[in-house]
Amino acid sequence: MVADVRTNFGGVDEAALAALRGQVFGYCYRMLGGVADAEDAVQDALLRAWERRDQFDSGRGSLRQWVFGIAHHLCLDRLRAAPRRGLAMDMSATARAGEPIGPPEPAARWVEPVADPADEVARRDTVRLAFVAALQHLSPQQRAALVLRDVLRFSADEAGAVLGSSATSVHSALTRARRALAAARPNPADPFDAEDAAQRALLANYVRAFESHDVAALAQLLRDDVQTSMPPFAFWTQGRDDAVTLFASGGCAGARLLAARKAANATATFGQYRPGPDGLLDRSGWCWSRLGVCASRPSTPSCSRPTGSPTSGYPGGCHRHADRATPTRATNSGGPARSTGVNRALEEPR
Repeated sequence: MVADVRTNFGGVDEAALAALRGQVFGYCYRMLGGVADAEDAVQDALLRAWERRDQFDSGRGSLRQWVFGIAHHLCLDRLRAAPRRGLAMDMSATARAGEPIGPPEPAARWVEPVADPADEVARRDTVRLAFVAALQHLSPQQRAALVLRDVLRFSADEAGAVLGSSATSVHSALTRARRALAAARPNPADPFDAEDAAQRALLANYVRAFESHDVAALAQLLRDDVQTSMPPFAFWTQGRDDAVTLFASGGCAGARLLAARKAANATATFGQYRPGPDGLLDRSGWCWSRLGVCASRPSTPSCSRPTGSPTSGYPGGCHRHADRATPTRATNSGGPARSTGVNRALEEPR
């Protein structure tokens, strides 16, 4: 009987390729920093693997190595033609509340938030926005070596097969990457756990203060070293006083925060809506926020507005606080909102 080439050919079958999708997306997202770019790279890699399935040789390595090698080269092609992505802190100096926020930056410049990837072999802290943004400062080879070895736990030989280099070269790139990343790596934070009563209470207190526009209550929840940002604008501030001043400006008065179905970048996620004239929540002016929690104090409520939002004044008074000091904090981060298949769940409140 001749095997069905739709399901098995040369040791490659559709189910095996589909099982790799989550891990390959996690790799491409960390390499590229953009959701749509990563989705495109994954789709192209899996399609190319299927079209070239007769070239796969299990004697030279695993299917995982082979597919990751295809995805790696597709990522390199995209990186050659793309600007380096980052966060507001990578784009401009610290500002003060009341200063002009400037024009919005193009979407291609931002590290984009994403619903937590399905690459379960990876530590959740390695998908945090600050970590993904820090990766963008490494060379592509260093970035790849670090993600493969430290995040996805490839052996040096396996990583070398993916990168088309030796285990020695991988080790050298990994050493340089670790050294470069040490200064920029974000502080450890508790991954969001919806079952943690203390985290739920902290989030509830923040949402209550935000929705009631209780400036004093919000101030008590924020840390002294809180950072605030408002993608797609490169404007950002540091310190509780500026964060409270932005919130007190009134742009968020009357807004509602509704929990999304999924966390993003290992943090809790909310959609921000405004009641329309009929009392129903108006989606036209929505943005979405990610609020991470670590122990006892929220230090990062954040809002990302779609590119093209009005540039006059503070856009909705939305802000992200991404503190980088002690791990007792809440962190919130955002980026330009997109309606992609991966993070569409973030736009749909529970």
